Amino acid sequence: MSEQVLADMAAKSGNRPLKILVQSKAKAWSIHLAISAVIFVALLALIVLVWYPSFYFHADGGWQGVRIIAVVDLVLGPFLTLVIFNPRKSLKEKIIDFTLIGLVQAAALTWGVYNVYTQRPLAMVHTNGVFNSVIPRHLHTQEIELDALDSLSRKRPAVLVAKATNIEDETKSMLLELNHELPRYTHFHLFHPLDSNLARIREQQLDMATIASLDKTLALDLDVFLRRTASQAGDYIFTVFTGRYQNVILALDNNGELAGHFETSLKAAELLPP
Repeated sequence: MSEQVLADMAAKSGNRPLKILVQSKAKAWSIHLAISAVIFVALLALIVLVWYPSFYFHADGGWQGVRIIAVVDLVLGPFLTLVIFNPRKSLKEKIIDFTLIGLVQAAALTWGVYNVYTQRPLAMVHTNGVFNSVIPRHLHTQEIELDALDSLSRKRPAVLVAKATNIEDETKSMLLELNHELPRYTHFHLFHPLDSNLARIREQQLDMATIASLDKTLALDLDVFLRRTASQAGDYIFTVFTGRYQNVILALDNNGELAGHFETSLKAAELLPP
């Protein structure tokens, strides 16, 4: 609801006091909305550029987080101002109103930002032919400090491979699955750098010819990518990231660097070789 709409409603009523009230509410609402918009843009940049960069935004919860914050920041706060603000109140009453509105919005916004932050992907880890995301809770459950990933990958989110190298690794993983219900790809003791395990990913890479025949949109996107880069499909290692909200096919170069990514509607079972 815009300031002009509110003013038009008041004008049609022919009631001057009501018109003044509505115009004052609309002005307070627009000011609050402008301030909230500045905060939202700052948080949006943080989410898109730092917490959920690149394909993680759509595939692993960034977009869902933005919607939560938008409702809290751009809808809740300004709406409360529109309802509660009254220019006839004393200065003291106005201060109390704005303080309460600010506290409610700050509390709700803190809750929203906290949830988005604690669900951010810290790493994507390859196991059983696919990449999955590891979030803070997975490491906290194992009593692992988040900065422990620094020694394994320079990327953020980190890009790793999970594999057992001895019977002790297998035993520890069995206990984590049994006692904490943590999936294998989250087990920190299995993490290894990507660059020294590219051969493992290459062995389990996707059959892009078959996948392209199942997803025509993906086939077109892949063709555009290969033409733009003047390359062939054989120049890349194709694998899949199974995000919490969408699957994304990744094209890695021979050094393990991400060269491209492609969204797909296909399920993981349809993407992986039989």
